[in-house]
Amino acid sequence: MALTCGEQCLRILLVVCNLFVFLFGCICTGFAAYTLAKVKEYTNDQWAIVIPAFILALVLLILLLGFLGCCGAWKLNSCCLKTYAAIITVLIIIEVICGILILVYHDKGKDFIVRFLKECIRDAEIPGNIEMEDMMRNLQEKFECCGAAGPMDWSNPTKYCDRHGGLISNVSSIFKRGCADAIYEYLRSHAIVVGVTAIVLSIIEIGAVFAACCLAGKRSA
Repeated sequence: MALTCGEQCLRILLVVCNLFVFLFGCICTGFAAYTLAKVKEYTNDQWAIVIPAFILALVLLILLLGFLGCCGAWKLNSCCLKTYAAIITVLIIIEVICGILILVYHDKGKDFIVRFLKECIRDAEIPGNIEMEDMMRNLQEKFECCGAAGPMDWSNPTKYCDRHGGLISNVSSIFKRGCADAIYEYLRSHAIVVGVTAIVLSIIEIGAVFAACCLAGKRSA
């Protein structure tokens, strides 16, 4: 059955949008794989590896979505379009569940950050581990903090937390706030942006499901 003008516009929009999604997925896949490899170099903490591994799995799913949406809309392939709509529906459900879990367990986030940073500190204090030491120094300088929960997480706080890069061994010159608190507050301050982004993304996803179902139904007819 021939497509109406509106349906044709919907088809083109779906193709173009999912082409960008596919390209975005390609870029993010490479970045996520690189990040996961780097995290494995820095720490053996399994919990620290979970997040980048989850992000890698997510961007691979985005890559698949872009492919299914683009090809399905271009070829008017009912199977691809229905699979595309089904995956997005599952994603919407997962996003709602994740949102609920974040609201319920948001206070556990700081504990995870503390545990991760303590593992990083242990690795940074290993002689010769310059990359991890530099990473922790940069993190502490950016957030003006020291240690995971505080300066005493380091065996020698004046060496690693000094505002002057360790040139002045003076306890009064080190940052007093723990990095877990600093990072947690930073994330909380950006919660509104994340929330608005999630809402906009959900609206787009619902629109994509509607468009895919319309085109799949047209093809089936």
